Amino acid sequence: MSILTPFLNIFRSALLSSERDKIQAKFDHFDDRVDKVELSIAVLTEQLKATHQINLANHALALANNEATEQRLNAISATCSATDLVVKHNLAYMNESLEMIKSALKGIKP
Repeated sequence: MSILTPFLNIFRSALLSSERDKIQAKFDHFDDRVDKVELSIAVLTEQLKATHQINLANHALALANNEATEQRLNAISATCSATDLVVKHNLAYMNESLEMIKSALKGIKP
């Protein structure tokens, strides 16, 4: 062993310590970036869940509106059918009245 060996060992350990510190700093930086990515993924997931809930609510509202519209259309259809029956009945009554008037007028003819 020479006199320089302890100095070389100290220098070598200082270099190794410096390299370890650099590697640790790089790992820490990488870990920070991974944490930021995980945080942004969590935020996006919450936003997607909120959007999904809104879409579900909108879908339920649309279904309710469709059902209400269908009920109104059924009511209108029933009203139209009833009106059609009344009109047909009135036309039949008018035709019968016209026939009676015609036969009465035929009896008056000279």
